[in-house]
Amino acid sequence: MATNAELQNRVDHLEALLRERDRKQVEEQAAALAAQQATDSAKDAEARATAAAAEREQIRRGAWLNHLLGEQPADAAVDFAALDARIPANGFPPGVDVSSFVFTGGSVVPELDVAKTTLGKALAGLSRTI
Repeated sequence: MATNAELQNRVDHLEALLRERDRKQVEEQAAALAAQQATDSAKDAEARATAAAAEREQIRRGAWLNHLLGEQPADAAVDFAALDARIPANGFPPGVDVSSFVFTGGSVVPELDVAKTTLGKALAGLSRTI
């Protein structure tokens, strides 16, 4: 039969094994969590970069449209399809550069249903009475 000291040594050994197993398990979970957070952060950064690029492109096209409209006589009919076809694929119009604009960093604006706004409801009410 084992003595109390031997039994205590076995208990201490088993407790050490359990602590080591638990420590490894927690380290693996922490590494998995850190990897998931890095992946999520990369996805967020990619989404912001995509939104910022879309914002820059919208502003660039608007600057060109403004420039092209300014070249036309004030009383001339506006053919937006023709103007849209004249917008170059890249670059800003003469006298305008990217430093003229403030970019918000690609904030994503949720879709807005204009009919649900106060002005949209007022306009809808006016169109029904006419």
